[in-house]
Amino acid sequence: MASGGAGLGLAPAAPIAPRSLDWGELGVRVVLAPIAEEIVYRGTLQRALQRSVGSLLAIPLASVVFAAAHLAPWPMLASLLLGLVAGVLTRASGGIGLGTGLHAGLDLAGSRLGAPAFGGGMDPAVGVPLGALALAAGIALQRATALPAGGRRR
Repeated sequence: MASGGAGLGLAPAAPIAPRSLDWGELGVRVVLAPIAEEIVYRGTLQRALQRSVGSLLAIPLASVVFAAAHLAPWPMLASLLLGLVAGVLTRASGGIGLGTGLHAGLDLAGSRLGAPAFGGGMDPAVGVPLGALALAAGIALQRATALPAGGRRR
C-alpha cells in the first residue's frame, strides 16, 4: 500500500526537486488565470446566481462549476474548497479582490512549492514573499473593485 496518500493521487510518489523560476509560467498561473477565473466564476456566474437563487445556493453552485473545470480529482477538491472560500469573500466584501488574492497565493503555493497537482518546487525564501505579494495585490484589487456601501457604482 502506498504511503502518504500517493496511491490516491494526493501526494507525490517521490520527492519533488525544486524547479527554476519561470516568469512566464508564473505570470500566467499566478496573475492571469486567477484574475480571469475570479471574474468568470465569482464576478459573473456567482453574482448572476445570487440574483436568481440567493447567496446560500449561489456560492456552492458557482464553486461546483469552478471545480468541474479542474478535471483531476485532487485539483477538483482543492478548487471546490477554494471556490467556497472565494465565494464567501466575494459576497462579504462586495468585490473579487480578496478571492483573487487568495486564489493567486494558492496557485503560487501549489505550482511553486511542490503540490502534487503541479509537480514543482521553489525555495520558500522566494515563494513566501511572492505569495505575500499576491495577497497584497488581491487586497489592492479588492479596494479598487469593491462596491460602495449602497451596493451600486457611482
